[in-house]
Amino acid sequence: MRAVPRGDDVTDRLQRAIARLRLLEGSATCHSPLQRVDGRAKILISVAALVVMLTVPLDQPVRLLLMMLCPIAMCGLGRLNVGRVALWSLVAVPFALAVGVFNPLIDHQTVAMVGDVAVSRGWITLVSLVLRAVISTAVVLCLTLTTGVYRLCADAGRLGVPRIFVALLLMVWRYVRLLVGEALSLRMAVDARRYDCRRLPLALWGRIVGRLLVRSMHRARRVGLALEARAGGGVPRFELPASPWQPTDTLFVVASLAVVALLRFVPLSIFVL
Repeated sequence: MRAVPRGDDVTDRLQRAIARLRLLEGSATCHSPLQRVDGRAKILISVAALVVMLTVPLDQPVRLLLMMLCPIAMCGLGRLNVGRVALWSLVAVPFALAVGVFNPLIDHQTVAMVGDVAVSRGWITLVSLVLRAVISTAVVLCLTLTTGVYRLCADAGRLGVPRIFVALLLMVWRYVRLLVGEALSLRMAVDARRYDCRRLPLALWGRIVGRLLVRSMHRARRVGLALEARAGGGVPRFELPASPWQPTDTLFVVASLAVVALLRFVPLSIFVL
């Protein structure tokens, strides 16, 4: 018989979420070959890899499997746990399935035979959509884990990204961390009163959500006043000490672009025995 989750399971999940958010920023302080590369170079390569991946036709999932070598290489150079990054990347699978769930029902054209089973083009495109979502999420995760959120936003601003987008990204990042922290505080208060998470009345859930909304609005007002005081009503500047562009960064960009182009245009026939 399946065990019923205890009331502290929700608290454990929230604590793990906070630990993961801290890991996204703390892992960038580790020393690895990819951490020593300028953030602008990593942003350029990540964007190039994503754009090249989007040019792969949906009926070529094998090509997308080759493109999966990009986040694997980033994990190797950044000394990241490949399994952890792959597990976190699965969060994009439901969204990809929601987009392409009807493809097998719409496109019935047979493109392959697996034994006596006909594989339609709709199933191929659905698999390709899932691979695109997982690879894109993995690339963004590797970029964030090896650069850090604040350094990533600062380097994006140095590349010419409008300040309003950089400010919004940083504010969303801070808001997510604060929201999870407030949810954890409320959950611990509920646990202290010995409520069972499966037996909370609907009215109490409404009070919890309402309290989160009130705290969020109060925090947003304080942040708005602070930004207005510092920026004079304009878009605030988020800057960190900038490191100069090194020749090794140029070498990294050129070599990475060559690898991405090779993965995109290498003939698939060489993999057929």
